[in-house]
Amino acid sequence: MPDVKLAPSLLAADFADLAGEIASARDCGAKLLHLDVMDNHFVPNLSFGPKIMAAVRKLTDLKVIVHLMVADPKSLVEAFVDAGADGILAHAELPGCREALELARRKGASPGAAVNPETRPAAMESFLDVAEHVLVMTVHPGFGGQTILPEVFDKIGDVRRLVGERLDMAVDGGVTVENAARIVALGANVIVAGTAFFGAADRKLAARRLVGG
Repeated sequence: MPDVKLAPSLLAADFADLAGEIASARDCGAKLLHLDVMDNHFVPNLSFGPKIMAAVRKLTDLKVIVHLMVADPKSLVEAFVDAGADGILAHAELPGCREALELARRKGASPGAAVNPETRPAAMESFLDVAEHVLVMTVHPGFGGQTILPEVFDKIGDVRRLVGERLDMAVDGGVTVENAARIVALGANVIVAGTAFFGAADRKLAARRLVGG
């Protein structure tokens, strides 16, 4: 398996000091940044648009993965890739997932498939010919700072077995320094952490513990 990578979720960052927050993530060893995009339709919240992605791109050369928690992901792929997104995640629950992933690949971004906690891993299977990475939501999407759903732990291992070792597998939602080792042991090699990283008193220590250091 590849080394475990930390992907701080900018949803939990202090946007009054976005440059400082991104610099902090890099200084603490982050390899990726995670940007949650919510439309108040697929999930009950509203968040960032392409202009925020463009602002992030000006501040860092870290890879940025945009997680489209939106009802019509294809409609937003082009705008976010043009704004600098390196990867796009679309949800396997949506009929437009394949179109979104294929468009992301044509635009030069890395396509990935995501699943919600209640969705069976098999829902990803039809996208594995186009997906280059996958993401398992371990909370119901839409809000940061939630507690991980204990029934989803087994699913992490199921998804790893489904995708094999060729794809990065991220886990997103309720990841903490206390449960990260278990998540990594089940097969995750990308840890998406919002509050657990940006809310930590000692971010360098938190970052090390989140990736098993």
